[in-house]
Amino acid sequence: MTSPIQQSNSRKYLATALKLLLPCLILAGGIYASHQFMQGKPHRPARPGQPPSRTVDVETIMLSRDIPQIVVQGAVEPKRTISLRSQLRGLVTTMAEDLVPGGYVKAGETLLNIDLRDHALAVKEAQATLDRHQALYQVEYGRRRAAELEYALSGQSLAADDLDLVLRGPQLAQIEADIARSQAALQRAELNYERTRITVPFDAQIVSLDVAKGSLLRDNSSIAELVATDTFWLRVSVPAHQLQWITVPDNGRATDSKGKCLGSAVTIRNPHEWGPRANRQGCVVSLLPTLDNKVKLAHLLIEIQDPLARQPQNSGKPKVLLNAFLQAEIDTNPFENVARIPRRHLQQEKFVWLMAEDGTLVAQPVSVTFRAQDYVLIDNGLNDGDQLITTPLPGAVEGIHLEVRQVPLEFDLSTADSPSTDPQVSQQGEPS
Repeated sequence: MTSPIQQSNSRKYLATALKLLLPCLILAGGIYASHQFMQGKPHRPARPGQPPSRTVDVETIMLSRDIPQIVVQGAVEPKRTISLRSQLRGLVTTMAEDLVPGGYVKAGETLLNIDLRDHALAVKEAQATLDRHQALYQVEYGRRRAAELEYALSGQSLAADDLDLVLRGPQLAQIEADIARSQAALQRAELNYERTRITVPFDAQIVSLDVAKGSLLRDNSSIAELVATDTFWLRVSVPAHQLQWITVPDNGRATDSKGKCLGSAVTIRNPHEWGPRANRQGCVVSLLPTLDNKVKLAHLLIEIQDPLARQPQNSGKPKVLLNAFLQAEIDTNPFENVARIPRRHLQQEKFVWLMAEDGTLVAQPVSVTFRAQDYVLIDNGLNDGDQLITTPLPGAVEGIHLEVRQVPLEFDLSTADSPSTDPQVSQQGEPS
């Protein structure tokens, strides 16, 4: 019979064993439960003779005429800019008070006037000198006529050189030269008189103004910096291999008589400052002769007419400022019978996944004729009606069975009360 001491020791051993085994059993049960939870429902093997299938979205291919755009960026620069300088010495006597840097001036408008009194006197002096020489010519011409009469009455015959001396030929030639010199002096004086009025050569905006009323001008003194406002240029860099799709005019003109672009049309944007929808239009006008040898970039000039939106037809449009960094979307030459697909659907840059008529997966080789950042144009390998797979298929192989994903039933609430209304079922594909 077991003694009380032995029974007490057995209870101690049993309690100790339970303390050790119980946590292990709880831990093992937790691991088993987690494993069963992660595994989910047991995989049901496919029926014999029936390959596994995948549910996909599809998009129907439609070949069409496409005009893709080449998206580049560049800085705005002036087409014409001048440093207006004085050709005369003189005091600025009059000047428009509203002339300020940033102000606008029109072609032919007077910027300022130089003191013209000295130049007016110079014109009078030159005119007087010319009149005196013309009077002397008349006197000398009378003497020649008298010499001709005397020679005729003398009956003598002289050599040509001697006769020219008798008829006062050298004296007349000298006076004629003085008259020519006096006429040139008068024209110079009149020209300087006209130059006392400084005018604007073209519609412009004042960049800087260096004089004021009362300023003393010297020869070649700076008056103002002007930039033409009729046209700005946007200089952009384009990969050399993309030049084949861009039209550049040969005559350096951007538009024809009707305002249509002679080169490729361009849409100009500045999303951060103008907003996502605002834009301006431009035309490719020139291809610069230099090529960046390191990255093979060519440089194009895009002409933007009325960049500051001063014409009525451009009222409300954003202004294009010099040195602004803008985005240009250049229209390419048209591509005929091509399919535009998102670039992510092009597999390994050489094929796309299609769903065959029997519902199986096909890897269709294609030829890419144009590549953009988000899409490509396929010119060979696809036909109208082909079903493009738009669902990612990692690890897919040809021949697997496909099922098109069905969109849930959608009821038209406006006709839900009508007993004849049936739910409409549609098929969605991934948007391109």
